[in-house]
This record gives sequence, structure tokens and C-alpha cells, in this order.
Amino acid sequence: MEEWGFALVDLSPKQIKRGLDLSIKTLVWPPEISEFIDLAKSKNGDWRQAGNAYKQFQRALPKPRNVALARSAIAGLKASL
Repeated sequence: MEEWGFALVDLSPKQIKRGLDLSIKTLVWPPEISEFIDLAKSKNGDWRQAGNAYKQFQRALPKPRNVALARSAIAGLKASL
């Protein structure tokens, strides 16, 4: 418990409340100290998005403009298999 006291010294009461709320909502197990501090200091409320790890991906190919041509190309590929 003493290590938690040392870790929470730099957090404001509002940050501690945010950390408690988010750990209850998002975690299955009680958090480790580093996880709790990350939750408490998160700005947008979703600690998993803090590093922009989940960016919207761009599709590899655009939608075909000529659907009939695309269907015939796919039919040709299927026939060659």
C-alpha cells in the first residue's frame, strides 16, 4: 500500500476519481500502479486511444466504378482457378 501512496502523490483528486472510474469500467482485474496512472492521466477518457494506436485504416483498393467490368474480371479470375 505504501507504494501506491508514493505513486498517487502527484495526482489530483479529479485524476484519482477518473482513474477509479475508468478502471471499474474498462478493466477486468484491479490495475497495476502504472495502468492506474495512465488511466488517471488520460485526457479523452479512453486510455487505449492515447497513443493513436487505433487509426482509421485506408482501404487497399477503391470501390470499382464500373460494376459490370469488375464482375466480369472476377468471373475471369474464378474461371482460371
